[in-house]
Amino acid sequence: MHAVVVTDPYLVSEVLSKETEIEKSIEGVYSKFNVLLHAEGKPNIFTSHTNDYWKLVRKGVAPAFSSKNIRKGFGHVVQVNHQLISILDDSSSAEINLDNATLRVTLDVIGRVGFGKDFGATRDLSSGKANLAFDMMEAGQPLPDDRIAAEIGVFFTGGFETTGHTIAWTLFMISVHPEVEARVLAELRALQLMPSAKRPQPRAMEYDDMARLTYTSNAIKEAMRMLPVLADGTNRTTTADTRLGPYTIPKGTMVWVPLMGLFNSPRNWADPDKYMPDRWEDPLAEYALPRDADAYEGEGQGRVKRFLPFSLGTRDCVGQSLARMNTTTTVAMLLARFKFQLADKMGGKEGVLKSQSVALSTLQPEGGLWAHCIPRSLKGSQTGVHQMAANGLPGMPRPSSSGQLEPLPEHPDASCTLDAPHLPSMNRQRSGALPAHLALAKGDILPAKPGSKLGRSLPSRRD
Repeated sequence: MHAVVVTDPYLVSEVLSKETEIEKSIEGVYSKFNVLLHAEGKPNIFTSHTNDYWKLVRKGVAPAFSSKNIRKGFGHVVQVNHQLISILDDSSSAEINLDNATLRVTLDVIGRVGFGKDFGATRDLSSGKANLAFDMMEAGQPLPDDRIAAEIGVFFTGGFETTGHTIAWTLFMISVHPEVEARVLAELRALQLMPSAKRPQPRAMEYDDMARLTYTSNAIKEAMRMLPVLADGTNRTTTADTRLGPYTIPKGTMVWVPLMGLFNSPRNWADPDKYMPDRWEDPLAEYALPRDADAYEGEGQGRVKRFLPFSLGTRDCVGQSLARMNTTTTVAMLLARFKFQLADKMGGKEGVLKSQSVALSTLQPEGGLWAHCIPRSLKGSQTGVHQMAANGLPGMPRPSSSGQLEPLPEHPDASCTLDAPHLPSMNRQRSGALPAHLALAKGDILPAKPGSKLGRSLPSRRD
């Protein structure tokens, strides 16, 4: 098969908008996802063509990610981070695999917010498996059990891996750029989200703080630009001879849009190799420069995006609102609490950058991202963090011994499971262990210590 690589933003926009002429390819890396998530290799919402099945699932899950539902789930994100902070406080002298720790945060967030299930990945980092449940939601038109398993699998794989690695890469980039870290901390202090001389006890983070964390958000965007977790982007196939800009692409040609190339090309960005959060102060920074300046009128008109980490159009990431909230909240809370110093074995900044590896399309540091978590001065607040980690936040459901979230008696409607009235029915009786294609593997997050909560890791899948 012939292939063309596209990194021009205007041509990329055409590729992603011509869904009938340039169809999402189910070959290559997408076929690996099918095999991983379904015993017979059937496609899912991520890998399928834009057909009736895709439309059914997309329609079912989209309401779950409304702004109303995302706001409802914010407390869970905060509580999960408090659980991780509590464990890191207890192990501040050890080297931790930061990448694996952030993967655990996102796994718990997706479980709690999306499915009303507490997997305990951040309560005890020695656990090597998560017990996925198939009776998580009940509503909408049912799908066969095997297809439900595939859809649950893609939400967990696509959600926790991409967001978890993004958080780790962001913490790395901020930590190795002291001038950026200083400005992030100044913003957190100004919002009273970390200790200061005037306010030794920081206030709790609120949902509305995400809109106020402008510089922190810019630092996250810049990390996502330089180290896009979906580095390989997307590949599609022409279904007929197709016009793409001034070119005619023959039928049956693979059209590849690598985000790493799109986001780091000097044709698209000034100083693409420099970590510059300030570039995002321009409200039009995500847009490519207009080809015809005289034809440009008004904000955004006549322009196409050069920064699209969640893709665009009808096939954009359905869970991007949850991913953004999770990333911003976790980065802010962890940086307010800890200074992250790379372990010697990482070989400094350059060593980490050389360790980049793409596994099942996600960019991650091969072998992990090992660092020391040095607590910042939080005098008198440690007890409060441990209590919140153990007992939950006021008005939030506590996890039961079985892992199912139980609303507090004084707040009977406190459950923050996302509402998705058209979601394919997941009310299934589950028996036995997970299918082999959904089971999680084991690895190391920390050197094993007797009685330590830090031990086993989530899986690191390799091609």
